[in-house]
Amino acid sequence: MVSNDFPVKDYPPDLDGLLDFIVKSGQGKAVFRGQQNGFLVTDVWRIKSWMSGSGSLSKSRILCRESLIRFGKEDKTEKKHFVIKYDWSYKRDKLIREINWLLNLDKSGSDLFPKIVYYSRNKKCPFHITPHYGEYTALSDLFLYKKMSNKNVDRILNELLNLVFNKIYSKKVSKECAGYIQKFYIKRIEKRLKETVFYCKPFKELINERKISINGVTYENAPRLVAQLKNNKKAIRRLNPLSLSMVHGDLHFGNILLSDSQKPRFKLVDPAAFPRAAYTYDMGKLYHSFHGGYDALHDDKFRLGLWHDKIMHAKLEIERNKNYSHINRQFKKIVEKNKFEQITEDPEWETKSLFAEACHFISMMPFHLENEEKAKAIYLQGVVLLNNIINKL
Repeated sequence: MVSNDFPVKDYPPDLDGLLDFIVKSGQGKAVFRGQQNGFLVTDVWRIKSWMSGSGSLSKSRILCRESLIRFGKEDKTEKKHFVIKYDWSYKRDKLIREINWLLNLDKSGSDLFPKIVYYSRNKKCPFHITPHYGEYTALSDLFLYKKMSNKNVDRILNELLNLVFNKIYSKKVSKECAGYIQKFYIKRIEKRLKETVFYCKPFKELINERKISINGVTYENAPRLVAQLKNNKKAIRRLNPLSLSMVHGDLHFGNILLSDSQKPRFKLVDPAAFPRAAYTYDMGKLYHSFHGGYDALHDDKFRLGLWHDKIMHAKLEIERNKNYSHINRQFKKIVEKNKFEQITEDPEWETKSLFAEACHFISMMPFHLENEEKAKAIYLQGVVLLNNIINKL
């Protein structure tokens, strides 16, 4: 199907053929010729580059499309870049939900998210095509690799927080929060732990340990902590949100794009497509970028050693830099200084966000099993964070 927001010349002429070319080929080109609005059009599609994803089993490619449009005796050439995201994994229903979510955005907030040019909800391999926002840079790339002044970092965070609190978390608000912790965290963790062991047998020993020593400190393993939490009504009441609203759902720095020359300045890509959730779910994603070190883990900026001596031992070193250290010190102050309504009415917002951060780590392993060491590092960091927050409840 097509989106009516785009002129027909932006549509690939044969999506089945294009998708087949993308899935089966890493090189070469796909050429399509046909009539559009009475003009002869020749489209040449090339895979410009692959995109590394996280938190999803879908695949993304940057495509270069060169169109030769013949107007009688005159020719016009256009060159555009697009991103195609497709999924044939066992989790492909997630991409279908994302397509539906993006298509149903209201106009007041739709410019913050990718605009779908073309899509298919085919259950065997759904996909969508969006423009490539090449003028934008992911915050993870800025904060990991660019030397930035503290003032500039604070300015970016202030703008981002005002954007999400005022234009996203204020929408679709509901007070129906019963069963939220069970649904969004406990069941998800239990399901992801089973998936991890099923798809990566070597993980079984690590997950089945009762206790794990990480950097010299002994921690309860995640399954035991989650089992204890299920029966801790007092802790669940404390963690339960006051309200639910629209959220992005995967708001880590890698999914937040920034431009100094474009409007809007931010693009929020790869939403998780929840109907509603707690804003602290998103805050947990931000925390896991700068506090938990996910961005560094994702970019292989870590060292891990594992050995067994009565119990499992791990030495995990995650690289930190000036930008992330500054954000870690200042983030709470920046949030509370803005006096967002959601924050001022909930003194437990940080506890709930840190709990969400820990749960995100503990449930991410299935998406990183192509690199078993990275998946284990992510899990172990989750064990540390989950112990730290539950011990404070």
